[in-house]
Amino acid sequence: MIQLDPNERRFGDPAADDTTALAMDPSGSFCLTGGYRTVAHRHALRSRFPTSSWREESQPFPHALCAAHILWSPAGKRLAMIEHAGDAIHVFSGADPFDRLHRIRAWTAPFAPRGCTYSADGTLLATGTVDGHLAIHIRYDDPLYHEHRPLARLDTRIQALAFSPHDRYFVAASADGRVRWWDTEHRQGAIAGEHQCTKRDGVGALAFDPTQNTVLAVGCTDGAILLIDLRTGNHLTTLGTGATFGQRIQTLRFSNDGTLLIAGTGEGLLIYPVNGECPPFIRSHFVRPITAIACTPDEQQLVVNSTETYGANGRGRGYCTHFDFGRPNFGRG
Repeated sequence: MIQLDPNERRFGDPAADDTTALAMDPSGSFCLTGGYRTVAHRHALRSRFPTSSWREESQPFPHALCAAHILWSPAGKRLAMIEHAGDAIHVFSGADPFDRLHRIRAWTAPFAPRGCTYSADGTLLATGTVDGHLAIHIRYDDPLYHEHRPLARLDTRIQALAFSPHDRYFVAASADGRVRWWDTEHRQGAIAGEHQCTKRDGVGALAFDPTQNTVLAVGCTDGAILLIDLRTGNHLTTLGTGATFGQRIQTLRFSNDGTLLIAGTGEGLLIYPVNGECPPFIRSHFVRPITAIACTPDEQQLVVNSTETYGANGRGRGYCTHFDFGRPNFGRG
């Protein structure tokens, strides 16, 4: 069965934090949180926490950005943040230690950026906008030689982006329920394939199986998770339905060995064995929905970010819940 260590710790300020963004430091020593109205903060991670206030464990990001999206590059040498108010993408370097981070590149996208993702080798930064513009940024951290290369213009909002583990494929999911992918070995920019995943509101999340370069998991807004082989374009299987997992799949990731899928949904946390050897683990006591999940590199600790909107002005309350598994593979037994 799949289980989580009962030792958990919730942090975040419920009075002011919407915490829609979450990123784990590649060393696993801290995580960054941010939100549409909340300045990004750094939160230290420890195997066991004292009962003191979360404020004693955190500090604000030095550049005072309200980050709607936060992403570390694979090697941890770069940090990208999408600023909500300015619709700008900021790239920082010097990830270790935290207080030496400095801004080295910021630009305003042609249209409001919806998301970004790094290539597996960290040399490329891809962005997608609410108006359907896709672009690849080369030398994105160089103020003088940054190249912005438009890739495609879709007729709908970009929902999620991903590069395959060996950068062979670049994938974009859109609000019309379609997933499109490009073969990076062919520079013409033509779409290599596409799959209509759902007709309800679109796709919420993407994740590649780290052990297979072509197998993509697609988290749909109707609650289903699809596995697609990009090499053939075939739909391999569907893991559950909306009735199984609850509402919209908000965020999705594989375990390092590719045997488990972790999903944040509109109802709670899902840990699903890909081979179906045991029932999925579902935890639903979070403030909902779950907007982001992150793991330490050794998969000993998991941080779950959840937020809810309340009131006519759209204000949010947000929390991060930190689980200490105490053993690898997400406490799988």
